[in-house]
Amino acid sequence: ASWGYVAAIPKLSDDAETRVAETLAVLNYVAAQAGTPGSFLYQKVDVTRLATAGHSLGGATALAIAARDARIKAVVALDPVYHSSDASGQEGPPIWHPEVEANNIVAPTGILGAPPSSCNAQADYADIYPLVGAMHKASFLLNGVSHCVFADPGNFFCSFTCSGTVEADKTQLSQKYMTAWFNY
Repeated sequence: ASWGYVAAIPKLSDDAETRVAETLAVLNYVAAQAGTPGSFLYQKVDVTRLATAGHSLGGATALAIAARDARIKAVVALDPVYHSSDASGQEGPPIWHPEVEANNIVAPTGILGAPPSSCNAQADYADIYPLVGAMHKASFLLNGVSHCVFADPGNFFCSFTCSGTVEADKTQLSQKYMTAWFNY
């Protein structure tokens, strides 16, 4: 938002398909409000330049939206995770199928990843990136960070569940990469 972007940050369900539907509903709402006189968003959103971004399951959600909605003109996935896992960290079934849908992503796609950790043991971003169909895409591995670096500083839940740390300077670095991608 500090770079002039209108940001909608919905609280989403845990179910992957419900998350996609909820995000699409938010995009529809924002687009409708941008054209509604009297709305707080009236003429403040360029609906021809919508983008999605997300972290972890939110990153997979952002990619799924980009694969399914032609209105998306850019996407950034922060250490996306598309596998479910149990409490011990054992990989479960996929919650999104990039091998089926990622080729449908035509919007410029930036993927930022962290080295494998307990919350992204498979480093899913490495599997997703080559499947993305966008002509303009980039994948960045941030060494020396954990899966939690993409969360807000002070997010103790991520640190607790993923055994990682949230360091403000490294979080700012990931935010700079994300903003640079959207500016590009």
